[in-house]
Amino acid sequence: MEEDIRRKGTLYFHQQRFGKRWRKVWCVLAAESRRSVSRLELYEHKYSSFKQGSSKRKPDYKQVIRLRECIQISEREMADCPKDCAAFYLETSDKLYVFAAERSEVKDWIKSLCEQAFPGCNYSEPVSSSHAREMQENSLYDTAESVRDFLVMAVGTEAAVRCSLYGEYILTPLPEYLLLKDVKTKKVLFKWMYCYIRKFGQDKLSFSFEAGRRCESGEGNFEFTTHQGERLFSIVSAAIQNLPRPSTAKPISPDHAEQSLARESHGHE
Repeated sequence: MEEDIRRKGTLYFHQQRFGKRWRKVWCVLAAESRRSVSRLELYEHKYSSFKQGSSKRKPDYKQVIRLRECIQISEREMADCPKDCAAFYLETSDKLYVFAAERSEVKDWIKSLCEQAFPGCNYSEPVSSSHAREMQENSLYDTAESVRDFLVMAVGTEAAVRCSLYGEYILTPLPEYLLLKDVKTKKVLFKWMYCYIRKFGQDKLSFSFEAGRRCESGEGNFEFTTHQGERLFSIVSAAIQNLPRPSTAKPISPDHAEQSLARESHGHE
């Protein structure tokens, strides 16, 4: 099966070492398919002839960046950038990559990368070099820590079985609620408002929470395996702390009682 190549060309890769800090690399941007994930492949620049079709020998990959792991893509000013080039950052969940492209091409590279890393977002507005271009769907707040879709695996708790949850899903933390989406269609299956979540926790391999009776899923414990449990926990914790507090002049409703319980107990899980 032929790969779905969306863009290819020369970029400069910033190296954190002495001597020559920018290395010219040949980059290939591939879209997600049934057989592979969306990714940016980095080759030694001498192999560019192969990618342009003039060589029959396929080189070994120099490096592969899985765009599913991408958190943020942003154009940045750098003093030592190669001549007539502009720099941009590509941040994943565990590493920050710095590239440079010719000024006439940098916005097109960022747009193409964002389309694969953040499908469904709008890229019509220009990218500013004075601040990070953080995708709206991947940002908890305009100036807060960036977030993304988390690939998770549902654990068969009583509540999960009742809701027919099994296998892989996408869990997306937003400012007021958690979304659970189908991994293929991205259709929203459940929405859990933070004010109705009683408590939540995490360990090295999972993220879990207790939904209150007002949640559309009904009450119960939900657990999802993920290697990003700590990050999920910190995002949800920050979101709950920033929820508007109920007015003390009004009677406390069951909704507000569950919201208060969430605030009090989120740090104890």
